[in-house]
Amino acid sequence: MNEQTYEAFYQAHVETHNVLGCSENEVSVLERMHGVRLPEDYRRFLVLMGREADIRHLIGSHYLFPQLNDLQQWGKELLAGRQMQELPENSFVIMMHQGYQFYFLWNGGVYYFLEGETEFERRFDSFTEWFCCYTFPE
Repeated sequence: MNEQTYEAFYQAHVETHNVLGCSENEVSVLERMHGVRLPEDYRRFLVLMGREADIRHLIGSHYLFPQLNDLQQWGKELLAGRQMQELPENSFVIMMHQGYQFYFLWNGGVYYFLEGETEFERRFDSFTEWFCCYTFPE
């Protein structure tokens, strides 16, 4: 999968759903604020539809730009007091569902944490792979 994945999703939804992206500047400010360099595929998602995207399989989840600052804190809070490591340095939480599970970017992949577990699990090798799993489920 590549950039065309986002373009295809965007084109399929732009006329029937509310889809709104972020500016490049907003993404750059977000990176500086959190001290990370986001992967290009995730940056592309944010620019095309990071502010508003109707992704049916993400109903009940927080994943859009207006929530990203809060997600970083919520991820840390979910881990606090548990006997496990903190979020890795240079990681970035991209989605939280119902306050008990989240996905984050780190070290070239997408990792998962579920409340009650003691370790992070690498689930996807890229944001694009994660996105396709949630947008085009089999």
